[in-house]
Amino acid sequence: MNTERIKVLRIANEILNYMFLRCSHALTLELKESTMGFEITVRSACSHIDSENITELKKLLTPGRHEEISDYYWNLAGTDNEENELNLIGLMIDSAEVKSENNELIIKLIRKK
Repeated sequence: MNTERIKVLRIANEILNYMFLRCSHALTLELKESTMGFEITVRSACSHIDSENITELKKLLTPGRHEEISDYYWNLAGTDNEENELNLIGLMIDSAEVKSENNELIIKLIRKK
């Protein structure tokens, strides 16, 4: 498997871990690959997430991709510090959308090729 796909799988795994620990145990993952890149969307019933949590998630996930950092730090995914994990994901993706609709938390991540 090529390195790019492994990175995307690690990103998806970290988001799944976050949602599994914080929300319900019913998660939906959608992973799409196109010629432009990858789109990861995770949904979970999560009635207790408030606007402050949403704002913090957006902040952690949207520092912008830093390819030179991404190439090195993606190997660090899987450590115990959750905030650092989300920061690492933010450095590995091009954009993130975090929203809550009808008691469902939705996180959509884009990583361009």
